[in-house]
Formats: sequence, structure tokens, C-alpha cells
Amino acid sequence: MRRTAIPIAGVATVISLLVVLAGCAAQPTTSSSNSQETAIADPAQVRTDLYKQLDKAQALLGGAWDNADDPSPMECTAGSSSGVTFTGNRGSNDVVAEEMRAQVASLWEGMGFTTRMKDDVAPYRLVIATSPSDPENTLTFGLSDNAMYLEGQGACGAGDISEWVDIVNKELAAKD
Repeated sequence: MRRTAIPIAGVATVISLLVVLAGCAAQPTTSSSNSQETAIADPAQVRTDLYKQLDKAQALLGGAWDNADDPSPMECTAGSSSGVTFTGNRGSNDVVAEEMRAQVASLWEGMGFTTRMKDDVAPYRLVIATSPSDPENTLTFGLSDNAMYLEGQGACGAGDISEWVDIVNKELAAKD
């Protein structure tokens, strides 16, 4: 059997070509309020996305809402890195038909979340949405006979918690 030597430069070229053709080169993705991030996003975008996701559900449901979104950044972990996330919480004394739970689930599924219904958290019947790429990124719609609520925790964004505490404090001071 005859062996043919392949020059090292030729092997490197073939491997490089295969990587390019297979799409193995990591491409950063941008965050969108209509889909889940596949890369760690900027905390400002995480906050914007979370509030837009809750806003869209709120608009779908209608009614009068008390928006109690907490501007305080929270520390989170993405893989082995620390990051920053935010939470949102909105309540309403209005109520909607039970069928609206399925519509909220459909809305959030259209944003890339997986959803499940949970009926054993009296007095609320819940829709819980979870990001497949970040299980800490959740949205919840609760419906009872007397009230409803929306809450969420955003994805884990790349950032330093102490820097984000300063950023949020400056934002709040500018509003005063």
C-alpha cells in the first residue's frame, strides 16, 4: 500500500475550509424583543427586552395596571460568569376570561419562550414562560377571580453589578 504525504499547510487549509463551510465560526447575535438571545446581551438591552415582553402581554390583556417594575439590577450567573438582570412586576384588579391564558402563552411562545400552565397555585392560575437559552429568564401571568398579575426576570446580561447599581442610581437621579 502506497502512502501519500499531505503537507501540513494543506491540512490547515482543508480544516479552515471545513470550519467556514460548516458554519462553526461563532457569530454574535443581537437581542430582539421578539426572540430569545443566543448570546449574552448588554444589561440595558436585557432590561428593555423584559419590559417590552411584559408590555406586550399587558396590551394583549387590557385593563388598568400598576407597573411596579423594580429598576434595581440583580446579580445573575451566565455559564461561569457573573452578570446583571432585572425584574418586572405589574398587577391589575381587572380580570379577563380564562381563554386569555392561552393567548398570553401563544404570545410568549412567539417570542421564543416555552410555556406551561399551572393551576395549583391558589388563588392564581398561571402561565409560566421560560427561555430555552437561559432558564433564569422567566415570565409569569397569573389570573384569579379578582385580579391578575405579570412578572418576569430578564436574561442574564454581561456586566458588573456594582457598575450597574451606579448606572441605575444616575438614571433615577436624572428623573428627579
